[in-house]
Amino acid sequence: MPLLTNAFGKCLFFVFPFFALSPLVESLDYLNGNAISVSGNWKRNSWFGYYHDGGSGWIYHSELEWIYPSSPDRNSSWLYLHEMGWAWTKSEFYPWLYFQKLEDWRYYERERGFYEVQTESWETRDVLSERMYQIESRPEENTIGEESNSTTGAKEETDSNQTQLISFFLSVSSGPGGSVTAGGSHLEGTTTGLSATPATGYRFINWSGDGVADANASSTTVTMDQDRNLTANFIILQKALTLQAGAGGSVTGADTYEYGSHASINATADTGYRFVDWTGDGVADANASSTTVSMDQDRNLTANFSLLQPILTLSSESGGSVSGGGTYSYGEMVTIVATPDSGFRFLDWNGSRVANSSSATTTINLTADSNLTATFEIIPSSLAGMVDPHEMVRRMGRGINLGNVLSAPEEGRWAPAATERYFMDLADANFTNVRIPMDFYGDRTTGDTSSYSALANTSADFTGSMDDFTVSGAYLDRIEEIVTWSLNQGLITVLDFHGSALKNEFLHTFNSSNSHYLEPTSARRAADMTKFKSIWLAVATRFRDYAPELIFEIVNEPYFELSAAEMDTLNSEIIPIIRATGGNNAYRNLILVGGGENSYLAPQQINPTILSGDSNLIATFHYYDPFKFTSSQRDQYDNNTWGTAEEILSVQTHFDSVKTWSDAQGVPIYLGEFGADNAKGFDYGSGTLRKINANASGFADGGPDLASRILYHRQVAEEAIARGFAFSAWDSGPTSNKTIHKRTDSNESTNYDFNSFSVASYEPPSVTASVTPDTTTWVSEIKDAIMQAGNWPECYGPEGLIKNPTFGCSPFDEGWSLKLVSTSSAQFTNAGSAYARTGHSAAKVTVQTNLGHNKVMLENRAYPGDLNGKRVTVEAWVRSEQAAEFRLQLKVIPQTGVEYGNQYPTSDVYSSGSSYERYVFRHTVGAAIDSIQFKILMGNAPATFYLDDFSITIEEL
Repeated sequence: MPLLTNAFGKCLFFVFPFFALSPLVESLDYLNGNAISVSGNWKRNSWFGYYHDGGSGWIYHSELEWIYPSSPDRNSSWLYLHEMGWAWTKSEFYPWLYFQKLEDWRYYERERGFYEVQTESWETRDVLSERMYQIESRPEENTIGEESNSTTGAKEETDSNQTQLISFFLSVSSGPGGSVTAGGSHLEGTTTGLSATPATGYRFINWSGDGVADANASSTTVTMDQDRNLTANFIILQKALTLQAGAGGSVTGADTYEYGSHASINATADTGYRFVDWTGDGVADANASSTTVSMDQDRNLTANFSLLQPILTLSSESGGSVSGGGTYSYGEMVTIVATPDSGFRFLDWNGSRVANSSSATTTINLTADSNLTATFEIIPSSLAGMVDPHEMVRRMGRGINLGNVLSAPEEGRWAPAATERYFMDLADANFTNVRIPMDFYGDRTTGDTSSYSALANTSADFTGSMDDFTVSGAYLDRIEEIVTWSLNQGLITVLDFHGSALKNEFLHTFNSSNSHYLEPTSARRAADMTKFKSIWLAVATRFRDYAPELIFEIVNEPYFELSAAEMDTLNSEIIPIIRATGGNNAYRNLILVGGGENSYLAPQQINPTILSGDSNLIATFHYYDPFKFTSSQRDQYDNNTWGTAEEILSVQTHFDSVKTWSDAQGVPIYLGEFGADNAKGFDYGSGTLRKINANASGFADGGPDLASRILYHRQVAEEAIARGFAFSAWDSGPTSNKTIHKRTDSNESTNYDFNSFSVASYEPPSVTASVTPDTTTWVSEIKDAIMQAGNWPECYGPEGLIKNPTFGCSPFDEGWSLKLVSTSSAQFTNAGSAYARTGHSAAKVTVQTNLGHNKVMLENRAYPGDLNGKRVTVEAWVRSEQAAEFRLQLKVIPQTGVEYGNQYPTSDVYSSGSSYERYVFRHTVGAAIDSIQFKILMGNAPATFYLDDFSITIEEL
């Protein structure tokens, strides 16, 4: 190396040709001409190595550090090195450098420094810089290639004309986040500009170092009166992330973030909602609830949510159909309905939990997609439509007649036409049955019987059949519509064959004192009987698949025309016709009355063999005693007051007579009509006296005083209910003589206020008519009298598997006991009439603990007997003060030596609410047993339960 360097140095020294060239022309052409970009502003020259070019004129070399390059001849390069001055080189010589101050060459290596040929030794950069500092300053050192007016004498001496140019070095650097311009060597006293440029996402803060005119300005100046070392400082920008949540959720992640970072954001949906998307820019995945957002600017994002729309899917097994499926809002209480086909009955719902899995119509609180299946079974022929008549009468309770509507020659002639609102009114007032009189005679059934002989012993001449007569389909359609309205309101509905055409064309023909009388053995009588039977065949066929809550009453008040024997014959012939139509008619409850005697004596005329021959019969009677009071609007009846002890005793005696007969025959009683005329003879529809054409004056001749009318209705209702008689008060609208419902459901009614009406005299009529409109629905005094009087009898009906099912016995808990297990706590008390579903008692069970369903049990006494092969169906009516759960259970005790399996068959978990609902549980006894016991399990959580109207059906399968 020294020999080579010495030889090479001598050669270079002898041929150095360029001392007159000026290096002050800034140029990187020579270096850049053989350079390629590497990264950012870094470049690589094939002979000069790596250097950084920031555009300021100064470059930073990976080995030589800061350099100011100049290439006046575009074929070599002058390099100004801080503290070392100018050096010259080119591609053929580097790393040899010719230093102008030394007037000599040096070979450069990063680790060892600079090699001097003359001394054949290495010097560090610091040592060499110090040597150059000690060299006598010459004008040309600062003015390369320019003339100088200084003269140089002997070493260390200058004349008076000597001028010395002093320069200082400006070193400018930048912190992370930006770049700078300026830097390099500057003459003493000069002011040079500085510029700092922040990178994207940063902002300039200030300059560090002395001499800066404005340290806080990105563009400023610095005075070069000494070497300066300056740094431009930058800070990364902070970007604000604002998050908002739409309805149905919340968000997290809002904050301030560094520019270019990625912030994590999260959206959480509330219960019942789902996340939809983010709106706003910069989100990595707008459809993801948890994602990131690029913070290259301020961001404002919104998380969007939507209410869940769970899908309810309903299906049914063979034997019925379902309705209520679809898409609903989260948490919606959806009503579902299972409708059995003819010959089938609903069993239960399988799948997601519903409020009452054993009810064909129930609800489900829809909080998720749910699937439900309705199951049905074929109705056993021996039990189709079967409801025990005592149970049916108990359910019927208190009712009212839709009088003078369908029994009129044309609907709407005698009273406003029926509307669905009417039945809603009844249900809202807590009536539980309605009697609908209807007349199929007149032009509603084709087939004239007048051509047949009315002579005795001609019956054989009648050769016709029931096919000769056709009931109007339109009339049946209308009745069916009205029946559906009624049943949909939960009203037990009685279809009563009733009307003036019925009397004229049929009933009067049995009365020998009537002009329509026919010989019993005549062909005309035979034809008329066939027509009557044909009508009932058509009615029964149309309604055979209707629920058991539809009841048929064979004929209204026949006892004024037919003898007991004749009525027995009529009942005996109509009952089998109805039964033979099948469906629910096979065991539908039928209402009968006897002939020959009216009022309370009428049912007592029915032949016991008829009653014993059918187990689904109900006897009826009407009560208008005494007529002088109840019909006192007429001239011939003028007793306007009622309520003496003797008169009340008369009612009680008559009703006791019926009760005694009912108990002896085992047949329940329905009081189908009772009532008294409107007070003072008032007509609500006209606001004055009611017109009565049969009266001498043409108007009502008096009428009950209001207090007596109220008392009469209350007393009759109380005596009926107290003896276990269901009833239906007579009401035929606002223009009739007996008004309870004012038929405001019909737009045909305009009523007037009773309290604005007064009577000075009846004969001749002298009244102050009411002109004050009355928009109320009820004659409330009468409605309240019949709805509030009387308590259902204790221990009503025959004893069955459940003893005291209505808690009506005395004491109320006879047959029941409360069993507590572990440390559970609860009380069993009488809820009284205020909380009873029917009657005057109900069970109240208050649970304080939450140890499990089977830790609080209300038990009935064990029922003895082998029920092997029979299905036990339990029905319960339950409500609770708050939403609560319970279960129904049977405890089965098998006979000795019999393996039974599950001895505690238990229902699904049922959900009760603030209104009474019906719950049903079935179990088929699968082996010989000694007894079975019914239980209600209520210990799962604190709650107050009310229980009433239990019943059990035992079926032969």
